[in-house]
Amino acid sequence: MIKKALLKFRFELFFFIITILGTLCLNRFDLFVDYTYYVNYIFIIFLFTSLVISKRESARKIDQLLTIVEKFKNNLSGTVEQIYGSCSQINETTGSQASAITQTSSSCYEVNTLTSTNSENFKYINDSLEDITKIIERSSKDSLRMERVLEKGNDNNEEVMTMINSTKDMLEDLTSLFSQVVSKTNIINDIVFQTKLLSFNASVEAARAGVHGKGFSVVAEEIGKLARMSGESASSIQGTLGITEDKVRNIIDEISSKSSYLEKIINDQTRDGQSTISDFKESFSRVSSGAEVITSLISTAALAAAEQAQAMAEINDATLSVNESIQQNSLVVGQTTNLAKELAKEIDKFNESLFNLSRTHYVEIDTSLDEIPWSKEYEINIEKIDTEHKNILNRINILIQAMNSNHTEKTKEAFTELKSYTLLHFKHEEDFMLSFSYDSYESHKRVHDNLIQTVLRYGEDIDNGNLEKSKLASFLRNWLFTHIVGVDTKYAEVYFEKSSSRKSA
Repeated sequence: MIKKALLKFRFELFFFIITILGTLCLNRFDLFVDYTYYVNYIFIIFLFTSLVISKRESARKIDQLLTIVEKFKNNLSGTVEQIYGSCSQINETTGSQASAITQTSSSCYEVNTLTSTNSENFKYINDSLEDITKIIERSSKDSLRMERVLEKGNDNNEEVMTMINSTKDMLEDLTSLFSQVVSKTNIINDIVFQTKLLSFNASVEAARAGVHGKGFSVVAEEIGKLARMSGESASSIQGTLGITEDKVRNIIDEISSKSSYLEKIINDQTRDGQSTISDFKESFSRVSSGAEVITSLISTAALAAAEQAQAMAEINDATLSVNESIQQNSLVVGQTTNLAKELAKEIDKFNESLFNLSRTHYVEIDTSLDEIPWSKEYEINIEKIDTEHKNILNRINILIQAMNSNHTEKTKEAFTELKSYTLLHFKHEEDFMLSFSYDSYESHKRVHDNLIQTVLRYGEDIDNGNLEKSKLASFLRNWLFTHIVGVDTKYAEVYFEKSSSRKSA
């Protein structure tokens, strides 16, 4: 009869645990049953068992059974507290994520607005560049016309210089004619001289002839006068021609000098004009090329802005989707938190019923805490980290031994040693993660920080003398192994993957 009752109790207890774990893992809160019913049902079995078996045998069996239930209750209580703490952390993280998503969504909207504005500006700039391109084309045509005008002006200047040189040549020819006239005048002077000489000879011969030569003497005298007049006129003509020749030569020299200066000025102006036109054409060509490059860059930038606007729209949609997921997670976390609270209340009721039962049957429950054994499944195959995990476990067991001895000072010393070594381990672990650039370093560090805060709260409970030893032991056991299996194994996998990649390279 006792065996049947114990078998049924174990079955109901097993079903109770499976239901709780399934509910927490699957978030199926609709499957969460009324645990009060199971608690009452368990104690009905206890009561039935105590009435059937003998008092001595009943006391021994109940003592063993209640000790097992007490340990299970303590472990479950610690687990519930850790679940509640995890839910609080998730809820806090979810709030931060929601705030970040809201800020991101707002930033996306602002960036999208700026992108749209930039797209409009790019369109305006592109239109302006098209106008500039048209102006450049017109300016190019004007520069060609100006070049042709300058070339025509250069041709005209050459014609002017040709005319000046031709005039100078004509004046030189005129000077040559003057020289010839002077030469002819000299012949006249010679003739005048000969005429004078003949007139003198005629006068001499007329005087020698006497009366018969008197008329001839008058003629000779008149011829002499005419010769003198011709000589004077020839001299006057020769003097005038000399002055005219000098003036003409001065004009020729001045024309030659001015024409050289004018030719130099014209050539300099032509060269300057050609150089200016050449520089203008070169600068204009660079401006035209620069305008083409700018147009190409603006087109590329406008296309990039359009693609950016599309990408921002997609990011905004994704942000809204993530925000919905965060809201859903927040609801699930809230439900899980309430579930943990309700489960804690049921455990308190269960604990009260267990205490009343033990008192009714004068049963003394063994409340000592079990030490935690190490298992190879907790190794992450990084020697230094595994060694430190084992050292932490040894210090947890030393703390459990101190709590079992009910020695306050030893408990404080063991807790302080555990806390100090854990902080040192976290430092070593964080440095190790940084050594291979672990992407989730910040998240892992936040987990460390949250665990440290929880440990510090237990330290305050020890100092204040209101420590619940079973909860601390359960928390430390769950924390150590869930942290190793659920968190530390993640960075170990990444470390080995990166090490393997470096070896392959």
